Amino acid sequence: LFTQMHACDVSCIVLVTITRATSKLLVIAMPFEIDPSLESYDITTTQYVSQSTPPGLRVCVCANVYVHDLTLIVQRAAHDSLPLHWEAPGGTAEPDETLLNTAVRELYEETGLRAKRVVSLLAINDAACISSRTGQEEMWRKLTFLIEVESINSGDSNDNDDDDGR
Repeated sequence: LFTQMHACDVSCIVLVTITRATSKLLVIAMPFEIDPSLESYDITTTQYVSQSTPPGLRVCVCANVYVHDLTLIVQRAAHDSLPLHWEAPGGTAEPDETLLNTAVRELYEETGLRAKRVVSLLAINDAACISSRTGQEEMWRKLTFLIEVESINSGDSNDNDDDDGR
């Protein structure tokens, strides 16, 4: 379940999970800021696809995070498509989830990092792929966002905790 709230260019994604072990509801609220230049991407995937060509476009997003001149990448699971490949955190947007919320959610799900601010759109890439389910060609669009995260501790005890999290 995803919900979104707005107040002064701040969004909030709420993740609701029922844990198997305890059957308790876990709610994680993650407020984050949106750069005003990104307002046109603060729409649902359904809305974005309806405004895009070609018809039937599939959408995924990724979150680029830079810390101390390093880029965060994660490795795909061995059972995923493109097994064991390295890439920026990201994934498929749900139909009623905004593109920006998708980037923030995927970043959290794959790394545990919480977004502080979605800073900019870095790239839009289109690719034609053959679906493993249908064998038909699908057109995919990947939107890559630069995301500033809450504090990251690099593990160096000499680091100050005043880095900007990018």
